[in-house]
Amino acid sequence: MKKWNVLSPLLLVFFFGAASAKAELYNFRGGRFCRENGRVVPRLDREGTGVCAGRQYVNYKVANTFVKGVLYKAGLKFSGTHSDNKLYKDGLVFSGLHSDGKQYASGLLAEGVVDGILYKAGLKFSGTHDGKQYTSGLLAEGVVDGALYKAGLKFSGTHSDNKLY
Repeated sequence: MKKWNVLSPLLLVFFFGAASAKAELYNFRGGRFCRENGRVVPRLDREGTGVCAGRQYVNYKVANTFVKGVLYKAGLKFSGTHSDNKLYKDGLVFSGLHSDGKQYASGLLAEGVVDGILYKAGLKFSGTHDGKQYTSGLLAEGVVDGALYKAGLKFSGTHSDNKLY
């Protein structure tokens, strides 16, 4: 077995999870290596960026920044609301329906029309907006609260069902 001549450990020793998997970063002959569970493997580039024991590093420090468009906190892909008030999931800006039942667009609560549905504070809007009636984010069609609507506009007059609206 070849013995590694380890030069200048970077004093970064971390313990992860219940299994206590030990990880250390080393500088050896110009290369950057990571020792994970007793095995020494190349992981970091010359700038000290890469993954060691499941954590992202930048400049030999645990990442707390964006790396190639992905947001990291404590070396892990970040999920939650960041200081920019945007919602992130697995390090990326979240768009779509969140588990809280709200719609997000580019990490922010949806405001306005998204995919043909009107949202206010991330929820489908019901009520009058810009002179048109909406029901669950869609332009009202048919009878709503005793009034007849077509494309969100209130109809007045006689309908084909011979009822006066």
